[in-house]
Amino acid sequence: MALIKIIIIALFVIIAQPVSASNPLNLLQAEEVTSEGTAPNPFSLLGEWWAYIDISHENLDERITHVKNVTKNTVDSVRPELQKELTSTVQQVNGYLDSIAKLKKSSAEERIEVLQEKKQYSIDEVQKLFSEYHDLKITKDRLINIQNEEKERAKNAENVVEELIIPYRDIKENTEKKLKLGLTIMANRLNWLVWKIGEPIQQDKINSINEQLEFLLGEINSIPTKLQADKNSFESLNRLIEKQSNLIKSLHEQTLEAKGAYTEKIGVDYISRLEERLYAQKVLVSEVAENQAKIDYSILHSLKSIVILKSDEFSAENYNYVEEHSRSKTIFGEVSSYVSNWKSNIEKEREAIQDLITGGNLEEEEKRIRRILDQRINAIKLSNQEITKLEQSLFNLEQLQKVLEKQLGDSHGWLFKLRSSGLFIFDQTFVRIWDLLNSKLFELGDVPVTSWDIIQAIIILVVTYFVAKLLQRTLIRLNKTPEGKIPPAIYTLSRVIFYTFIVLGGMAAFASIGVSFTNLAIVAGALSVGIGFGLQSIVNNFVSGIIILFEHNIKVGDFIQLESGLRGTVRDINVRSTIVNTLDNLDIIVPNSELVTAKVTNYTLNEPIVRIHVPFGVAYGSDKDLVKTAALEAARKVDITYDDGANRRTQVWLVGFGDSSLDFELVVWLNPKLGRAAPGSWRALYSWEIESALKRHNIEIPFPQRDLHIKSGFNLSDSVNPAMK
Repeated sequence: MALIKIIIIALFVIIAQPVSASNPLNLLQAEEVTSEGTAPNPFSLLGEWWAYIDISHENLDERITHVKNVTKNTVDSVRPELQKELTSTVQQVNGYLDSIAKLKKSSAEERIEVLQEKKQYSIDEVQKLFSEYHDLKITKDRLINIQNEEKERAKNAENVVEELIIPYRDIKENTEKKLKLGLTIMANRLNWLVWKIGEPIQQDKINSINEQLEFLLGEINSIPTKLQADKNSFESLNRLIEKQSNLIKSLHEQTLEAKGAYTEKIGVDYISRLEERLYAQKVLVSEVAENQAKIDYSILHSLKSIVILKSDEFSAENYNYVEEHSRSKTIFGEVSSYVSNWKSNIEKEREAIQDLITGGNLEEEEKRIRRILDQRINAIKLSNQEITKLEQSLFNLEQLQKVLEKQLGDSHGWLFKLRSSGLFIFDQTFVRIWDLLNSKLFELGDVPVTSWDIIQAIIILVVTYFVAKLLQRTLIRLNKTPEGKIPPAIYTLSRVIFYTFIVLGGMAAFASIGVSFTNLAIVAGALSVGIGFGLQSIVNNFVSGIIILFEHNIKVGDFIQLESGLRGTVRDINVRSTIVNTLDNLDIIVPNSELVTAKVTNYTLNEPIVRIHVPFGVAYGSDKDLVKTAALEAARKVDITYDDGANRRTQVWLVGFGDSSLDFELVVWLNPKLGRAAPGSWRALYSWEIESALKRHNIEIPFPQRDLHIKSGFNLSDSVNPAMK
């Protein structure tokens, strides 16, 4: 037993001893205790180890230095390959430690000094006041963005720590894997700690800026009472306004010259396209400068209005400050809408230049191309600078408008405030809607198509349709016959006018979008194959409709009978189909191709007079002359009967000998205009009268009879039922 105890103790001592120097990782202790306390070690991150780096500790710099040394010694003791691999993580750890040291110094700095209130402002000081407010607001927005970004990064870093801490603790020995995990945990936890320490400092800065902004806003609102309104200020404003007006004219001429130069540079080769984009950027710079001058002009007028409203000394001047205020708000809305488009164009230009530079499209020897690109880059920088200044001026004008609006409201009452606010909202809404309508939806070839282009095209089509319909109806109404019928020539002309207007309207609609007819011809050619296969039936019916309209073989009001047996009156002829109203008052839509290719009977093609045959039969032995007399009487009783006594006279024909009757036909000419009988009822009318006439003359109308012959030699008694005897 004693030997066993000795062996166990020996093993315990061996395990407890530091490992041999052959493994440098195990030379490091799990933790290192110094006079400053327990420093965090990548191999021993116990509990809230980051509390060692307490920002409130007086020896924070020494502790940070100590943590750096411990981390450095740990990494220096491993193999060189691993040291290179861990270099980036170690730099992150040291960087976050330096940030914590800076945060301690930042927290000890004094807060931003609050501006002192002034009793009076000159015109220059007013504009400076607006600039200070604008710059401070930008600073606040930037700090808030940084704060949100740091919070997001800290949250991600904390998630990384939570994912790695369990695998880290599961590794009991000081291995390379544990060292990597430990350094990663330290870097992410220190990242989180930087945010944790810096967040209240950042928030304190934001709160201080809010106080500054609140003070400056109060000063801005007090401009009507604090602005100098003496004669010198008024005259100075007038001089500045006149000077600014001349500047606007000069800048407008420069913009026109830039646009003219841009037009001249439009070309097809590579160099010309590069120069074209350069001159387009110069046009943008000129437009920004011109609109900058317009905004500054509106600012001066707003200041002038405030001076006039403040002092009775200038009230006699013929100056409509209400109108100027309204004009400045309109200019503000227009220029504000341009800024976003300009920024978008600048960004696209920057991306295009970047693609040219990185895409390998340039050669070093092409100095001209390189020079053009450099000029475009400089133009982009200048555009950005001008737009930044313009945004500052827009902000100044917006604040001045609010101040002036309040002053006008105080002097003109609440009704002015309501009207002014309503007009401004309407203007802004209109500008936004207009920008939305003019934004590109897609491209048709090389032509950009906007929502407004589509609306214009729809309006043109709708107006064209109603105008064509109005002309068609007017032409028909003026040329209707007393019976209410439409002359075929007038109907055809009205249809041709209608479809001509529709075609012209469609061409005008495409032209409004910007599509050339050459492109339309190309598209039509491309669609011809599809028309030949998929739309063959529609095109066939369309062409057939044109043929029907111009041939006049079938007209509105004609009574026709198709090969299928369909009979009815033509009610309407369209380009694809014809509407036939049957005798049962059903409207049947017949494809035009069926009326052109199939056999069609038109009862009223040339004239309304037609001849019909009405068959009837009488019994054998009837007097033929009496039958003829009765049939002629019946024909005369029908009001649509036409008899000229010559070639077109009513006749009675004996046409055959039936099984039980003599077969006659009443051959009668009729004119539908003489009565109101429908075409399908003609035969029925004559049959009715023939039956009545035959009955009056006692002429028998036979019916089929069968004679039963009994065969001789048939014994009747044998066939009788005995029960019946």
